[in-house]
Amino acid sequence: MSLGGNRPEMKIIGRKEKVQLPELGLFGVRAKIDTGAYTSSLHCLSAKESNGRLLCQFEEKHKEKTLIKTVPFAKFTKRKVRSSNGQLDDRYAIKTKIGIGKETLDIELTLSDRGKMKTEMLLGRKFLRKRYMVDVSTKYRLSK
Repeated sequence: MSLGGNRPEMKIIGRKEKVQLPELGLFGVRAKIDTGAYTSSLHCLSAKESNGRLLCQFEEKHKEKTLIKTVPFAKFTKRKVRSSNGQLDDRYAIKTKIGIGKETLDIELTLSDRGKMKTEMLLGRKFLRKRYMVDVSTKYRLSK
């Protein structure tokens, strides 16, 4: 589907997708596509600075058990993000690779505790822009 002009071909994405974060060792991560969110966000159990590095704990879910893995980041930033309840939060942000469908792309993720949410990740407008259109009637369209 072309939108005319010099725009690149946009792919159609479902309202939820499974993605890979190979640099973090996280695979089959459930992501909600959120056109209301500007930034993308990943569930992080904890994040703390130590000796100039950011140490993050992520859950690696398997059918029979959940493992906790600690991933260090040498490059990270801190920024203010407005949460869904309207409150400004300080969050760490990292850059990594994301596998979605047959592509591997760069993505910036803010880290937050999404433990009470149904999905571990949100993909926001900044990542989706000029790449994907969302078909809200489907799920896991690129994940099949």
